[in-house]
Amino acid sequence: MERLIQQLDLEEHFAALSAFFARAKPFTVGGDERANTIFLREMKTMDIPALPPSQNLDGAIARLRKQGIAKLGELYDFVRIARFFETLNHREFEGKLGEWIKTIEIIAPLKKLATAFNYDGEVIASQELTRLKSAIEDKKKLARHLIARLTSDQKLAPYLVDRQVHIVGGEETLLLRGGFNRLLAGRVVDRARAGFFYVAPRALSEVKRAIEDLENERANAILELERAYSSTLFDWTKSLSFINAAFDRFDALAARVNFAKSRNLSIVATSDSPDIILSDFSHPALKNPTPVSIDFSKPIVIVTGVNAGGKTMLLKSTLSAALMAKHLIPMKIDERKSAIGRFKGIEAVLSDPQNAKNDISTFAGRMTQFAALLGGQNLLIGIDEIELGTDSDEAASLFKVALERLRDRGSRVIAVTHHKRLAALTAKDDRVELIAALYDEARQKPTYRFARGTIGKSYAFETALRYGVPQAIVSEAKSLYGEDKERLNDLIERSSELERETRRKIAKLNEEEAEIARQKRALIDERETQKKEYEKLRDALEREYAAAIDAAKLAARSAREDDRHRALNLANALKSAIAKPATAARSHELKVGGGVKYLGAIGVIASIKGDRAIVESDGKRIYADLKDLSPSPTIPPIKAKVSIEKPRAASFRLDLHGLRAEEAQEKLDKFLSDALIAGFDEAIIVHGVGSGRLYRVVKEALKIHPRVREFADAPANMGGIGATIVKF
Repeated sequence: MERLIQQLDLEEHFAALSAFFARAKPFTVGGDERANTIFLREMKTMDIPALPPSQNLDGAIARLRKQGIAKLGELYDFVRIARFFETLNHREFEGKLGEWIKTIEIIAPLKKLATAFNYDGEVIASQELTRLKSAIEDKKKLARHLIARLTSDQKLAPYLVDRQVHIVGGEETLLLRGGFNRLLAGRVVDRARAGFFYVAPRALSEVKRAIEDLENERANAILELERAYSSTLFDWTKSLSFINAAFDRFDALAARVNFAKSRNLSIVATSDSPDIILSDFSHPALKNPTPVSIDFSKPIVIVTGVNAGGKTMLLKSTLSAALMAKHLIPMKIDERKSAIGRFKGIEAVLSDPQNAKNDISTFAGRMTQFAALLGGQNLLIGIDEIELGTDSDEAASLFKVALERLRDRGSRVIAVTHHKRLAALTAKDDRVELIAALYDEARQKPTYRFARGTIGKSYAFETALRYGVPQAIVSEAKSLYGEDKERLNDLIERSSELERETRRKIAKLNEEEAEIARQKRALIDERETQKKEYEKLRDALEREYAAAIDAAKLAARSAREDDRHRALNLANALKSAIAKPATAARSHELKVGGGVKYLGAIGVIASIKGDRAIVESDGKRIYADLKDLSPSPTIPPIKAKVSIEKPRAASFRLDLHGLRAEEAQEKLDKFLSDALIAGFDEAIIVHGVGSGRLYRVVKEALKIHPRVREFADAPANMGGIGATIVKF
């Protein structure tokens, strides 16, 4: 993983995250991935207490498991972890995180051990250690007093070279001139170049020996305490391992949340789908990045286009996002619109594999790398300059097959190339996504943006000029390169522009379709509201008519004439009181082209004959009586509804080789329709020479097509009479 982090330029980002850890650890997170994702989401809204710094305790647990001894500092770190989780339990966190914290139970021996330490890590349960600590401090004070007295002694002053204490061979000495022995008892430790003596005073040496003796006693006392405390934990190593792992897990998650908050980053978890959808992703190594928004929903992605246009960084950004999502590392991304698949492994083939020590060439090194990758499954693989080290045409054929094998084993591949052969070989494969780095012709510089579904031009000559190559050299190179090839590059770039224009038109159509769908939903809602009002009114009418009928029946049963008259009068009164639904006044007369409603449907009158009309609604013709139609002035007349199936992968080139005349006619009709919908101004149809039958079929079809402006045989370098250029 460290090598991959380095390859993807993520060292600084990961190092910044590690600074938030309470103790050093790998960047992986223990525990269930889905649970960790939930914990992180809940932690975002919590005030997380600071974790105590701690050393790695795996070694201490291993020694305790073998009934060995844990160091006093290690024992205190166990105590600090126990106290931290007790603090968390007192905070009573809610949700899944709170449930998990409640499962972390502090064992009784660890609670008892906690009473032996204060919060500074000092043992407070041993009187012997307290006595020795006090004695050592007293001896050290005495040593400082002796030094101060000697350096300020007026009798010794003439022999002192300076008043500093010099550490020589681990001993504290004074630098003295010869003759000092008449005033000071001591031992010469060393001699200076100037002839002076480094002298360890005897009184100071005696105090130092006393301190050493006390330190040895203290070490023995600590060892006895370590044995005693460790023995209480021999039978609890499983619990200690659980608590230690839980601390590591909480530390890893808390560090990620705090790191994300400190830099306004987001955490994206991996999804079950292998697709990679990035929205506004910024690689952390870039100072002023252009955010990447791209959709990798196909198994193979091939990136072409302008030099220095960001192709390699697009590859690194994709792999970086997948790596950080795999390990829940915060990153700069729109997490709501992004989705990153889960992969078994991530491989980056970025550098030149040539190695003089192993006597291996660039291409041989690439073959070694591919041989290793072909055995893997469910990998995300990024390859920079895929045809590196050999002939691009041969390599294109080889790598096309290799990429297909990787795809068949469940892997996804993102390959960057400066050559167009590989992209052209895979262009017709629906499982391959072509992406081009875009170039701003007007400003003569890359845009660092990308277009899907097209092959990009490299702009090598323009890039050379931009970086200071003289114009004369570039002009001579262009003439050697040839006008035909340059024209082909222009055609490729024009195709890219047509593709982008098609995408803009499709996006506009999608917006219009969405607006129509919204209006349709509004009409359906209005219809439901009117239906409910109608049912409510109908129920009220039925109740009122029922009351009138009951009154009439009562009159019929009355024996006396005056009673029958009173009952009939009551029935008539009830009938007259019935609130009949008011007929909506027509805001305009029914006429051809006017909007109308018919049985809940909205339409336009196409024609009127007598008391009958033809209504066009939602692409259908309805025959209805005029009395059943009601005007709808608020609905704008709908002239027609045209349903256009947008071409999924429009191409400016059609190859009819090997087809029968009927098949060729069918494919030609569809190709011309797709080209017109895509907005192409020009296209090429390849039919070959052969018997001339396909040639005649194509020419006859183009002659009668209403949108074909002109057509002619292609230039010699594009097929000659075996191909036809069509202009719309």
